[in-house]
Amino acid sequence: MVLAMLLASGGCGSPAREPVDPAPTGTPPPTVLTATFEVRGAILHVDYELVNEAGEDLVVLNRLPAGLDDDGTSTAHVVGAGAGGRVEVTTRAFAQPEGSKINYVAAPEVGGTVVVAGGSVGGDVEVPWPLRRDHPWGDDFGDGVVTLADPVREVVFCVGVIRRAELPGTREENGPVVTHSAETTRVQHVACSTPFTL
Repeated sequence: MVLAMLLASGGCGSPAREPVDPAPTGTPPPTVLTATFEVRGAILHVDYELVNEAGEDLVVLNRLPAGLDDDGTSTAHVVGAGAGGRVEVTTRAFAQPEGSKINYVAAPEVGGTVVVAGGSVGGDVEVPWPLRRDHPWGDDFGDGVVTLADPVREVVFCVGVIRRAELPGTREENGPVVTHSAETTRVQHVACSTPFTL
């Protein structure tokens, strides 16, 4: 996904790091996420299923809004996930990076699927291989380009999960659509699979 933006002057110094989203409020709803990983040619395929074990409906952030799902844009983002060479392939919301020196034209969006209590959702996510960082707010927040670990040693798949009753202001387009924002991440809990060692 490409965001139109105006770059401010970048700084020098220590390498740029992955931004940290604000911690969500409340406790995560009980879910079970399983995923398998397979590299085929120049694509990493992640086949996943999330089971809703909560006694309420959940919204799983796992799709693109209409208009983006047919332009070759992956439904997933790829970001660093702490030390040790771990990378996260993810379909979740991200807050606008705190302290960013970029003037963004508009907030990117992510679509969700309503999963009823006891239900499940799954699919096949594809991202380019070798992995390249892909963050909805870009790779440079004004202090240099953020890069993935080198080498990448393991991959984990994660999805954003929101209680339907706590869903922030949305629009409907074949399901709920929310912005990548702190408003969304405050009510989003991130479910992750077992890491896959490369």
